Amino acid sequence: MLVAVIRPTIFRNYEDYVRDMKKLKMRIKSSKPAKGFKEVLLPGEPEERIAEERKKKGIPLDEGTIEELSRVAKELNIDPLKEIG
Repeated sequence: MLVAVIRPTIFRNYEDYVRDMKKLKMRIKSSKPAKGFKEVLLPGEPEERIAEERKKKGIPLDEGTIEELSRVAKELNIDPLKEIG
């Protein structure tokens, strides 16, 4: 993976850059989704959605993880996990 960070103001006015990026985003988002998909997503959008959902509903844990955390809580003499919702 390569990540390149470039300050756009080296090359152009910042307001123009932001305007053009908004246009590009709108153009990409308005594209027809590939067959079998409902919408076009930009990088990071699925992760943002999951983060928001988990802020509201919590982080799902499998039964084994819950059991292990409960065991450790008991060893440390702290309250075990409580189910929310």
